[in-house]
Formats: sequence, structure tokens, C-alpha cells
Amino acid sequence: MVALLLVACVASANEATTAADDPAWGDAKAGLQISLTAVDEARWGGSMPLHVRMRNIGGEATKLPAALRETEQAFGWLIVQQGAGRNAKQYFSARFTVGNDVKAWPDELSGGASIDVLRRDVAGVKLYRYQRGVGFLDAYKVGEPADAKPLGPVTKALALGPTAIMVCLYVEAGERPTLLKSNLATVEVIPPELDKLSAARREAFLAELLAQFDRDAWSARAAHHAAVRLGPSVLPVLIETVNDRKRPAFSRMWLATSIADIRDPRAVAALTKLLQDTHGSVRTVAAYHGPKQGSDELNAAIVARAKELDAPHFTAYALLGFVAFGKAAPPELLEMGLDSDEPRVRTTAIRTMNKLAGDAPVARLTKLLEDPDARVRGQAARMLACFGKNMPLATLGALVEALALDGDVARMRICDALGALTGRRRSYDPKTSDEEKQRTIEYWRTWWTQASRK
Repeated sequence: MVALLLVACVASANEATTAADDPAWGDAKAGLQISLTAVDEARWGGSMPLHVRMRNIGGEATKLPAALRETEQAFGWLIVQQGAGRNAKQYFSARFTVGNDVKAWPDELSGGASIDVLRRDVAGVKLYRYQRGVGFLDAYKVGEPADAKPLGPVTKALALGPTAIMVCLYVEAGERPTLLKSNLATVEVIPPELDKLSAARREAFLAELLAQFDRDAWSARAAHHAAVRLGPSVLPVLIETVNDRKRPAFSRMWLATSIADIRDPRAVAALTKLLQDTHGSVRTVAAYHGPKQGSDELNAAIVARAKELDAPHFTAYALLGFVAFGKAAPPELLEMGLDSDEPRVRTTAIRTMNKLAGDAPVARLTKLLEDPDARVRGQAARMLACFGKNMPLATLGALVEALALDGDVARMRICDALGALTGRRRSYDPKTSDEEKQRTIEYWRTWWTQASRK
């Protein structure tokens, strides 16, 4: 007896179908291919339509299995995956019939022709956690998955974030079955509109959202995206939860990031409080993301906390946050970074200086060309190159003098800066011979001797 089986196997969440009018197709077997098109976004608790087509890529017509016209013999299920690597989570669904999706099945499919196999909203289909060794086909022939308790309907059981799907069509013809695998599709499970949910459903959704923050780092990242999408309406529960010190550190860090990404006076107050948190990573996240709020009050609190802690890690990330999300690093914080005993912090501080105007940054960077750490000297040279030509002669001289200090990478960046500032082309190659390196250094010394006499 010929039977049809639809299997949805999920692989990488980073791949997706093409547009519905130009579908992607899976590998061909027995002259047939199938294509899956899914909605780009599916709301939690909402619909998730799937559309599967089958085509004959051969030149001759092929007969379709009779089971396509026998509703009870045509069925399928879904296997979905969220996350990747160790954080990957896989699920499978209860079976659902397929044959009755199409009103009139042809007896055969001519060469090059295609037909709909499935048009179905699968949101209400029950989802189960995937278990190794489960015999899907044998279990579903009797109608139910073996030894499994449902987690709930698909769009309520899945976490928020990208969900990868691949549809496989299994055609069993006696002893010679054919398995057709479709392209991969990605569906983004997005949060619901909270104001349209009943009180009970809203409470259930928020509980699931907070649980997703605690699940693992990948899930917490997806929960962050969902929380930011929800906006100010979800701030109260985020603020209450981030202050629960029993939650995992990664969860609290992503909660703090979510709060920072929702611009609101309540977020400013919450982040200011988090700067005092006893967990170093949590307060550092608040310092790094805090400038997103554009609040003078919060920015001042970050600087004050950096002074109080005098911790290189905190200072470095605070500087990076102001560079990434603010106009410029506050002068007090910048000076702290430049005067730090930790070379990495000094290097970080230097990276902020190209946002400053006037002669002061150039003078400070010039002084840093004498730094004992090669990384600091190299970074100072890179930043000086950003200020363009018409550089003071004293700075050009300091660049040449810095070539006497050890550090191939630093020397390379110093020569690059000299080239950018003078228009001359003489680079320093760390991989060349010592003799060639010395010739490059002598080239710039000779140039400086001549230039300084003019």
C-alpha cells in the first residue's frame, strides 16, 4: 500500500526560504522536489502558516501516490529546532492529516508541473520535546507519539526567536520508499501584543518570557530581542526581575541590556541602581549600555561609580559604552582610562579620542607614543592618523622616535600613521627580514632629519 508521510525536520536557524514567488527547492529524488514557504514572523500564541509545494522536474509525467487522495492515510508532523550548538533545542509535533488540504488531486503530475501538498496553520498542533531513538513512523501509524507528554501548542510552546524548519515528504511504495527533503525555512517567533491578551494569557506569556531569560545565554539573547520589541509596557517586570540576585548571572546581564535598550525614565533609575550591584558583570553591563539612554544623570552616575571602584574592567567597558552609544567619553573618565595601570584600559581609552575636537587629544596621544606598552603606542599611532594631515611637527617627530622602541605591530602602525600624515609610502612589514625592517626605520629617520630642518 502506498502511504504519504510529511516530516518537518529542523536544521540551522540561520538559513531561510526565498520569497514565495521564487521558492527554494530541496534535493530531487525520483524526479520530484518539494519546497517549503513559511511566514517570516509568527506571533506567540498566534498563527504559523506553512505552504508546501511538490514539482516534477523530469520530462515525463509521473503518477502520484493514491494516498494523497485518502485523507486518513496522508499525514505528517513537525520537528523544529531553536538555537545552535549546545544550546540547540529540538521538538516534534503530534501528527496531522495532509490529504484534505487539497480539494482535487490529479492522478499524475506532468513534467515541470507543480502542485500544493500542504497549506496549513500549524499553530494549534501539539509540540513535544525531541527524544533520541523515538520511532516516529511506527508511533504515528497508530496515531500518537510514543511515551510523550505535550508541551503545548506550537506557537505557545516555542521560545521567542528564530525557529528553523525543513519539510520532508516520505512516500512509501512497498519496499522502496522515497524521502523528499525541502529547503530550510526560518520563522521568527515574535511576542504578542500584550494589550490584546487576557489577564491570564498575559501573565502566562510574561512568565514564559522570564523563564527564557534564565534558560541559557542563547535563549536569554532571544528573550532580550522580544522584550525590546515589546517596549515600555514590559519594563516593570524586567526591572523587578533583574534585581532578583538568585537568577543566573547571564540572565540578569541580558535583563539589564533589555532595560537599557528601552529608552524610558524608569530605565534610567533602574540602571543607576544596577551600577551599585554586587555582581561585577551586572554593574559592568549597566555601565556599558547605560549611555544608550542619553541621560546626563545616568552618565554622571557611571563616571562617579568608575571613580569609586577604580576597577580597570569597569572603566574600560564604561569607556567603550560611551564610544559606542554616546557622543564622546566624559573627560574625567577618559583621563582615568589614560592613567590606568592596565595597558588594555589605556588602549581602550585611546580608541575614544578620535571623537574629541581640538588640540588636546593630539597632545595627549603624542605623549602616549612614549608608553612602555607596545599595544598602547600602536593604538595611539592609529588614532593620530585619524586626525588627518597638517599634524604638528612635534607629533611627527614623536612618531619617528617611537620606532626605536620594540614591538613589530606598534612599528607597523606608526609607519602607517606616518604615511597617512605625510603622504609618503613606506610601510613596515613585521614578516620581512631584520635588515629590511631596519632600512624602513632609517628611511623615516632620514625623512625626519630633512623635514625638521625646513
